[in-house]
Order: sequence, then structure tokens, then C-alpha cells
Amino acid sequence: MKLPLPDHPSNGKDETCQYRTLDGGVRDFLDDLVQLAIVVSDTPIALVWLLNDDRLHIQAGAGLEMEDALHCAPLCSECLLHSSPLVVADTHTDQRFALNPAVIGTPQLRFFAHVPLLVSGGQTIGTLFVADWVPPIADDTPGGSPTKPEPPDCQPTRTTTQLKSLGRR
Repeated sequence: MKLPLPDHPSNGKDETCQYRTLDGGVRDFLDDLVQLAIVVSDTPIALVWLLNDDRLHIQAGAGLEMEDALHCAPLCSECLLHSSPLVVADTHTDQRFALNPAVIGTPQLRFFAHVPLLVSGGQTIGTLFVADWVPPIADDTPGGSPTKPEPPDCQPTRTTTQLKSLGRR
């Protein structure tokens, strides 16, 4: 299936190719990133996807069996069209995602957030994706907010720099 991808000359191909054969240090770093994302976002699911041509490749993940994680590819490709973090508190009430296969079918996601992984030139090479089967519970107090926090204000370029340095070891 051809996925919608960010509008960049190489769609991340040049940069992503550097990460296709990840050594153990980089894989360990991505596994740690996934575990950190689960803790920070208070979600049971986290995936790191890297982009190559018209395909997304799962490089690290937790919370889903591989088959269910692969069902998230169309949702993650849609996320890659956004160059900034995206939070969808309830997929059933968001018109952009209500009919997405990962929402209406397996794994039936109700909440997700993503942070694009960018290189220094601003090119998207992948995404850090967190999700849950239940939407956050709104705080009933005036001005209350959902119990799931928004993704932290992070610097994806710094993460990519760490990936590059690990890959050179």
C-alpha cells in the first residue's frame, strides 16, 4: 500500500538509509526511548518508525504484537504529514482519524500522540508514536485537563544526533 508521506525531495530516504542497519547500541537506545515514552506519556504502547521511500519500518516498539503494530502504519504515515507533535485525545471524535483502520479495526486505538523525528535540515525521517486503547479521562474541575499529558517539548534533532553518534561506534 502506498502511504501518504511528508513532502520532502527524498522523503527521508538519504538520512533513513543511515539507520536501516542499526547496530546494537542504536537499537538499545531506541528500546530505551520507547520505554521512556511509555512512562512519560502514561500509555501502554510506543513505537519508533523510520521512513524509507514509501515504507515505514518499525525500529523499536512495545505494547503491541508485530501484526497489530503493522496495522498502525496508515495512522503513523498520516502523522508524518505533520511537522510538529500531534495529540489526538479521542480518535472516535476526531474526523481525521475516526475511520482509520487502526481505530475501527485492530488494534482499536482511542488515544495517540506522535513526535516527528527530524534531522538538522528539518527533514522527517520517522516518528515516535504512543497510543492507548482508552481515551484520557477529563478532569471535571473548571479548566481541568485530560489525565494523559501532552508530549514533552523535546528536540527531535538532538535525538537524531544521538542516533548518529551511536551508529558511528
